[in-house]
Parts: sequence; C-alpha cells; structure tokens
Amino acid sequence: MNKAAKKNDIKALPFLLSKYASPYWLKILLLLVLSLLAAFMLPMTALVLAPALHIITLASTAPASGLSDLSLNNLGPTMLSILQLDAGEPWNIILIVIVSYVVVSVSYAALNFCAYLMAMHVRTHVARDIVVDLFQHVLSLPLSFFQHRRSGDIMSRFTEDARGTGYALDSIIRGVLQSFIQVLISIALLVKTEPILAVAAFFFGAGHFVITRLLAERLKKRMVAQNTALGDLSSVLQEALTAIRVIKSFAAELFELKRFTAEAEKHRSMSMQYALAKHIEEPLRFAADAVAVSLVLLLTFQAMQAGRLSLEGFGLFIILSRQVISPISLLSTHVLAISGMLGSAERLIEFFNISSTLPEGSCRAEEMTGALIIRNVSFRYAGKKEVLRQINLTIRKGETVAVVGPSGSGKSTLADLMLRFYDPDQGDILLDGRDIRSLQQESYRKLFGVVPQECQLFNASLRDNILYGRDCNEKLLEQSIAVANASSFISELPNGLDTALGERGLRLSGGQRQRIAIARAVYGCPSILILDEATSSLDTESEALVQGAINEVVKAKTALVIAHRLSTVRHADKIVVLNRGMVEVEGTHDELMKRSVTYKNLCAAQLVQ
Repeated sequence: MNKAAKKNDIKALPFLLSKYASPYWLKILLLLVLSLLAAFMLPMTALVLAPALHIITLASTAPASGLSDLSLNNLGPTMLSILQLDAGEPWNIILIVIVSYVVVSVSYAALNFCAYLMAMHVRTHVARDIVVDLFQHVLSLPLSFFQHRRSGDIMSRFTEDARGTGYALDSIIRGVLQSFIQVLISIALLVKTEPILAVAAFFFGAGHFVITRLLAERLKKRMVAQNTALGDLSSVLQEALTAIRVIKSFAAELFELKRFTAEAEKHRSMSMQYALAKHIEEPLRFAADAVAVSLVLLLTFQAMQAGRLSLEGFGLFIILSRQVISPISLLSTHVLAISGMLGSAERLIEFFNISSTLPEGSCRAEEMTGALIIRNVSFRYAGKKEVLRQINLTIRKGETVAVVGPSGSGKSTLADLMLRFYDPDQGDILLDGRDIRSLQQESYRKLFGVVPQECQLFNASLRDNILYGRDCNEKLLEQSIAVANASSFISELPNGLDTALGERGLRLSGGQRQRIAIARAVYGCPSILILDEATSSLDTESEALVQGAINEVVKAKTALVIAHRLSTVRHADKIVVLNRGMVEVEGTHDELMKRSVTYKNLCAAQLVQ
C-alpha cells in the first residue's frame, strides 16, 4: 500500500468520528470524566495496601517529611502518620486497609461500568447516525450506482462496517485514554521511587507496541477482506431467496447450494484469517507480559538487595509495575483494534465519496400544463454502444402516446430518461419549456405515476402499499382502487385493505399485484402516467383485467405507454416506433400499418390487424 493510501486510511476514522461524535460532546465529556476517574482509581487499589505492607514487613522506615520526599519506600508510614494510626495496633490497620481496599475497588468497578454504559450509549447512537446518513446518501445516488454494485455488498456496509466504526469510539476513549492515564499515574509513582527501574518497566512493557506494529496493517486488510466476503455471501443468499420460484422450477437447488457453499467457504476462510490476525496477539502479549514482569522482578529484587528499595517498597513497586505493563498491553490491544476498524471506516468513506452524477436542480417542478418535449436526445450506458440516437418526441397534455419496437430498441431507457434516472449524453428534455435538469428531482418525479413491468410490493398492508408514504385520503384511495379495477378482489381478502401482503406481495397473483401498482400510481393524481409493459408478463385473463384498468386510468390523463403487446395500444392518440435506438416513424395504428414495415411486422407476429 502506498503512503497516500495509508494517509487516507488514517484520516478515515477520525473524520467519521469527529462528524458523528460531535453532536454528543456533552455525553462524551461525561464519558471522559468517568474514564479518567476510573483510570485514577485503579492505581489507588494498590496504594491503599501500603500501610498493611509496612506493618507486615516490620519496616522501620520513617514517614516522608514532605511531598517531595514521598516515595513507595515510605508511603506506608506516611499514610499511617496522616491517619494518626498506631503501628502497634496491627488489627486496626488491617481492618482499615481491607475496608479501604474494598471501597476503592468497588468505586473503580462502578466508575468503569458507568463509563462502559455511557460508551455504549454514545457508540450505538453514532452507529445509528452513520447508518441513517449512509442510507440517505445511497438513496441519492443514481440507478447506475446500483447496477454496478451487488446488494449484499451494500448491505454489509450498513451492518459490519457502520457497527465497527461506531464501536471504535469505545476503543479510543475508554481503551486508549483510560489505559494511557493509568500508565502515566503508575509511571509517575515509580519514577519518584526508582527512576531507572521505572524506565526499565516502561521499556519492557513497550514491547507490546512492536506486536501492534507488526499486526496492525495485516488486521486492517483482513477486516476489509472479511466484510467484502460477507457482502458476496449476502448477495448470493438474497438472489436465491428472491429467485426461489426459478430455482425450484429448474430443479437447481444443488447448483445454488454449491454456489452458496463456495461463498460460505470463502467467508469462513476470510473470517479465520481475520480471527488469526486479531487473536494471535493474545499469546504474544501473554508471553511479552511474562518476560516484562520477570525482568522487572529481577531488577527490583536487585534494587532491594542494593538498599535502594525497602521491603514494602519492593512489594508496591512490583504491584505498580504490573499496573504499568498491563495497561500498556491493553493500550496496544485497543490500538490494534482501531487498526482493524480502519478497514471498516475506509469502506464507509468509499461510499460517502461516491457522488451523484445527476446534479440537483434549483427550481420546483409544477404540474404540466403544456407538453413534455424530448429534443435531439442521445444516450449510452457506460462502456456500451449508443442505446438512443437523436430522439425527438412530444407528449402533449391529455395525450396517450405509445412506444413500441423490437426488444432492445431503447423503450425502457427512454422512460428512464424521462424520469431523470439518467441524463442524456446529448439533447434536452423539456417540461413546459424548462429543461428538467433545472428542476428539483423530488418535485419533478412526483409529477409521474409509474406502473412497471414487475410490480414491487412491500411486506406491509395493502393500504400502506397503495399510499406508500403519502397521507391517507379515503375518498381518493377508494377512487384509485376503483379505477385500478381492484375493488372486487380486495373485498375478498380476509382483512380488506389491512391485509398484510407478505414479502414482495407474493400472497397476490400477478394480475392483482399489477392492479395494486396502478392504484399506487394514480393515487397521487400524477400529471403523467408511465406504463412500462404493464401487461407483458400476465396471462390472458389477468391481462384483460389489468388492461381494463389501464384503459380507465388513461382517460383524460397524459400517458406514455411502453407496450410489448400491440393490441393494448392500437387506440393510442399516437404510436411511436423505435428501432435500433431511433424513432423510425410515428402515427396512429392505421397510419403505421400503411407506412411502417417494422410496425406491420410486429403486428403480424402478434396476429394484430
């Protein structure tokens, strides 16, 4: 990895946390205070033992004459002097030490637990905010983004990467800061007693940073690989569940099982490599701790033999040295965890850095009063040949325009351009004389009611599927259902409009789903209806019911009807024939039967007269 990439990785996590943690600065301040108090209390659990060590070792050390004279060698008698306790009453001292030790230990545990709860509160809020912002950002991206991304990969950014980045807050504040404060306090006391030994203890403990250095980059790469593999596995699973009818129809269960097993094995392998990179530090740190403690014990014993440490100072020095080495180990563990989380942060930043290729307009779109004009429009998908070439088409208010043509002639692409899912490479699309690129996308698209070839229903009630986020107007709802020719079958449902449809509306037939799609499209009283081959996938009976609904809907409406079955559009005001991405001819059915060979051949193939 080059230096620029590493620099971007390091910036990723602070950028995300500064952006999403700043709204919770008061709670983070409280978390800092709790963490600092907990960090201060931990060394105190060792220091309160000093009076007991003094009387147990029968030391004759005099109390410190002042703060500058205080060290671990004379801490015990100094505390006895301050508390005015008699060394000749050991039971009183032991009882006081025991009570003090319990109080300090419980205080440390309570403060540490409160800090944990506050960290959980903040990090779950941060993770939620990241997920919501990421979802809002993804929704703003054009269709081209989703055509080049697998849904499972997108989902893994919301689950693993957002969660991992939010949890980094705990490692940074409670882990790094608290461990750092504990090391500082313990080192300060050790330096005051025996500077050389204090430096040695810190030096021995610093071996953990070497372990962190060796594992950090590997852990980050393994995190990225694991989450990417999870995204691939999720994509295969989602595809299989969505296409379960196709799988069973082709008896392809074994094929899908092999495909899923291969992705599951890939994810298992990546997870194992991540786990190895993450947890190999545990035995390494345990060994490093053992070496560091042994060396400190050796040097401390040597200092006591040389008379630089008292016996009670020896005991306290060993305890505090352990409290230096352990936090250094913990500090290094949290730094390593943050290195792994950089992989998650990097994947999130990658998504946030993807910008929409459709600039937002500044003007609000108003209801169409004149015409929608497509003028000299050409378009190609990225890396592909031209799909539409020099298209000119006018759709006037109240007019029903049908677009027909062979498969691949660009019919659906033309509808996508009208909805501004893409911008044309050349030419303009004008609504009442205004370029649609100057209009706000939300207000512009709300002018349309769209009935796609395959209706997407949601796992909600039938009512919610028709309203789809809009306020309920019972009269308008009834009118929409009636126009969509859906009243009869809705009345037969167990709970009517409040019937839950199940995932993707599979409890309804294809024709019923299409009529719900029509009701949804007309409920918002759109200026323009787009019907994209709304009957092409239906059986004859369902087609007749849906076509009856369509005929009712387009009355006195501006409509663009993309049709595969030409019998459904022969009465349109104007029929446009697309062929090889170009408008070959336009006119009424009777006119085209005389003027267009392409149209005549299409009609002949479908036995349309």
